Amino acid sequence: MKDIRTYYQEAIESSPNPIVLEIGMGQGEDTGWLFQVLVDSGKPYRYIGFEPEPKNLAAINRLPIAKDIYVVAAAVGDRATRVPFYSSGDWPYSGSVKEPKLHCEARPDIKFSQDFMVEMAPLDLFQDILHADFIWCDVQGAEDLVISGGQQMLARTRYFYTEHYERELYAGQIGLAEIHRRLPGHWELVQDWGNDVLFHNKDFP
Repeated sequence: MKDIRTYYQEAIESSPNPIVLEIGMGQGEDTGWLFQVLVDSGKPYRYIGFEPEPKNLAAINRLPIAKDIYVVAAAVGDRATRVPFYSSGDWPYSGSVKEPKLHCEARPDIKFSQDFMVEMAPLDLFQDILHADFIWCDVQGAEDLVISGGQQMLARTRYFYTEHYERELYAGQIGLAEIHRRLPGHWELVQDWGNDVLFHNKDFP
């Protein structure tokens, strides 16, 4: 079984001008290596990240590569608006625009608070992104919103990597089969690592 890093490396190597979208950057835990693969490819590239939470944005801005990536200070969703954000406090990886549900039972040590509003924007708003070779999506239960607001962008995307859970950790969270069904066009499930899955767009030229 290949790991996701191998699939990602292959995707970048096979593109003449790779474009990568990271949706839900956290504090940049994956951003560094994802970006480095682009740099090492020696090709013209674009790296666009999306992150709504202020404390995470501050951490991203402290990264050595901050000046070389483009960061949108917004959550990705189904419409352009402002929405409440459920922060996971000192734990920076579970905040969501979706209200926590079974997550509170699964991880009672993580405490949520609804302290502020954040900007939300649909992927289809970004018409200047002509295609995406790889979307790295970590949105804590909001996969349905990303897909709903990104039908045009996803049709121009080669690989889509995301989390999935069959339990409703966040209110309205959809499972793997429904994620697959809602992707526009013809997508194949390449690999499922349990709670992380990679899809390939068979319609991508």
